[in-house]
Amino acid sequence: MKKRLSAILLACGLSVSILSGAVYAAEPATEASSEAAALEQAATEAEDAESELAADSGAAAETEATVQPPRNVTGDRKYEQLYTAIEQSIEQTLAQLSMLSDDQITELMNSNDTTTSQLAAAWDTAREQCGKYEGVDYYDVDEDGTTVTFTDAVKYDKAEEDKSSVTVTVTVDMKAQTTSYSWAVKESIKKALEKAGENTATGLINVFLILFLLTFIIYLFRFIPNGSKKKKELEAAEAAAPAPAPVSAEEAEEAEEETSGDEIAAVIAAAVAAYESGNGQVPADGFVVRSIRRRDRRNNWKNI
Repeated sequence: MKKRLSAILLACGLSVSILSGAVYAAEPATEASSEAAALEQAATEAEDAESELAADSGAAAETEATVQPPRNVTGDRKYEQLYTAIEQSIEQTLAQLSMLSDDQITELMNSNDTTTSQLAAAWDTAREQCGKYEGVDYYDVDEDGTTVTFTDAVKYDKAEEDKSSVTVTVTVDMKAQTTSYSWAVKESIKKALEKAGENTATGLINVFLILFLLTFIIYLFRFIPNGSKKKKELEAAEAAAPAPAPVSAEEAEEAEEETSGDEIAAVIAAAVAAYESGNGQVPADGFVVRSIRRRDRRNNWKNI
């Protein structure tokens, strides 16, 4: 299978080489002769490869018979005579790629040939969405100097089932004789809406699961001992207790005078007792202060 794929790539390269020889025919005769020999050898190898491919794959022969001219062409059209030949090689390559197994694709990706490994890697990224190759609806060609770009609208069975469109872009460098492939799969609106609905449903389910988990965790807090509960009960009891009656300023002053009067009486009694005991005149039953009267300081000047 690897040999077949290389043969297809060689056939495409042959077409490029033939045209390159025509474009650069003005070069020195020695270079032209060596190029002619190389082209002849390439042609022989390509014919052998195409014969083997046609014998082993009916799809390749069918593809060759159904290649149509491009739908649209932009650019200089210098390589217009090679469009059909290059497109035939492209369609054969697409048909062969779709028939490769996983192991064969892995083997090609690990190939030492850069062109083959890049082609297999590009197909590997899109093959799950594409499926089996069924043909090309149309293709457009754009020329930019020595670069020719083929844009193929390709039909694949899985993409057709999903209502998706597949575009294969093949860039051929006529001077460097290199070819690169890329696949672009555009999903249908229905498929995109289905994916969006799945993503939305998944997101909503995750959100509700998290909310349920948080609610359950908060519910478990009531079973955890809380030291501040008794403190809250004490504060509530203090708040419920009746507040003491307010005391007027006169009552407060009278209470203060009574307290200070008792203290003064005790001090005076102690001083008198100490004085009389020093003179030996202390009565047997001691001293008792009967009353103490506060004199208004404002009236002291009247008593002088």
